[in-house]
Amino acid sequence: MIGNEGAGRRRRFVIGRRNTRRTSAGAGLQRSSPLDVNLGIDFGTSYTKVCYQDLGTEESGVFTFGGEPYVPSIVRVSERGVLSSPLCSTGTGAIDIPYLKMRLGGEESLGAIAGYLPVDLGDSIVVRALSSYYLAEIIRSAKTEFGRQQAERATGRTITWSANVGIPVEHYDSPKVDVFREVFATAWEWEQAGITPRTVEEAIRQYDSTRQVIDIRSSDCHAVPEIVAAVWSFVTSREAKPGIYTYFDIGGGTVDGVCFKYDNYEGSRRIRCYSGRVAPLGISALTDRLGRRRAASIEAALAAEELPARGLRELLAAFEDEIQTLVGHVIMTGKQKTSWVFERSAAGGSRGPLPIFLGGGGARSAWYQMAIGGTYGSRQHGSAGVPPYDLQEVPKPPSLKLNGLRDGESFPRFTIAYGLSVPQGGAPEFDLPSKFPRAKSRERQSHREGEDVVPFERYKAVYE
Repeated sequence: MIGNEGAGRRRRFVIGRRNTRRTSAGAGLQRSSPLDVNLGIDFGTSYTKVCYQDLGTEESGVFTFGGEPYVPSIVRVSERGVLSSPLCSTGTGAIDIPYLKMRLGGEESLGAIAGYLPVDLGDSIVVRALSSYYLAEIIRSAKTEFGRQQAERATGRTITWSANVGIPVEHYDSPKVDVFREVFATAWEWEQAGITPRTVEEAIRQYDSTRQVIDIRSSDCHAVPEIVAAVWSFVTSREAKPGIYTYFDIGGGTVDGVCFKYDNYEGSRRIRCYSGRVAPLGISALTDRLGRRRAASIEAALAAEELPARGLRELLAAFEDEIQTLVGHVIMTGKQKTSWVFERSAAGGSRGPLPIFLGGGGARSAWYQMAIGGTYGSRQHGSAGVPPYDLQEVPKPPSLKLNGLRDGESFPRFTIAYGLSVPQGGAPEFDLPSKFPRAKSRERQSHREGEDVVPFERYKAVYE
């Protein structure tokens, strides 16, 4: 029977010494020294990153696959419908299917796929099956690499696995979360059962049969809001102080933002997410929208720590406005839901600056920093009582090992993967934006809280 019944029946694996008898010293070590490992899978729009955490020591590390920490988030399909992933070899003529996560979220304006494709990507079950295939390959490879890269830790020990996979908070806080949970549970079951569909048709049939019998609620592969996982990276720091924060993850495909409050009452930590939004405004997404003629130079300029040339900045002006619309929505929706707390409880003291953490591959991009920071003036946030912005990176946790990545790699790229590696029971509790409705009357809110609130009708630009 496919599926499991929760932690009590999680499958265990022994790395090394497979032929050791139960009566040997090795078997005794296996029984006395079990190893619990949680995988944190940052299922990115363009690239996927994976971290692990040894739950016994709380030590974490970054996985590399063939020496690289980034796996393209694509599935390859040949003209005959044969499947392959970036982690395995593929024949010529295969077509790359990108933006799997965005397709799962229902994004429609993704452009056409060049070449003949024997499937309809508009069919939801096709995208789900392809996504489960990709994630099963990621999970399988991560377990294999753990045995290689952490041989001293893993050899001779029985390993119990679990995993967290990230999705945008906007999708997690909607009925779409059920789609992601089904896909993740199916991928987990395929990996554990050794199921590897060879073709698209086989993947669709297998997906349809698997989802009918698995118990999603008891799966050891969990859906977690990405941006909340990134926040976990921050709150594990001793420098984390209770207060209001915002976080923007700048990835290859999307920019994802959240406004949240961090509470720590006598060691009980909680994250209250007041607003969240994700949009296809990441580095690769903007490069695609500008055209592929100068793709490499445009992508490099967007990621650089210096501003692009004036000509390119003019081309990016419309995208800058879109980013500022997203930032304005996240900040002002959060303020509207908790105006008094927003102004009085910003970290740093009464009416101190509003910390804005940046993560993802574009965290150090001068252009993205300019676009996000410029929202304060372009959207008149000073007039709305928003504290000045304080842009900063999330500090790297001392327990995370980057495992010899080449020079230039930085923690912001792995913020979400690290946060996801924190197991379900060890992470702070969180509340989603839907729990905090907008105030019905700004005038009544202003009177109740004894402060001025900018009227929406008069300063509409502030809220857009």
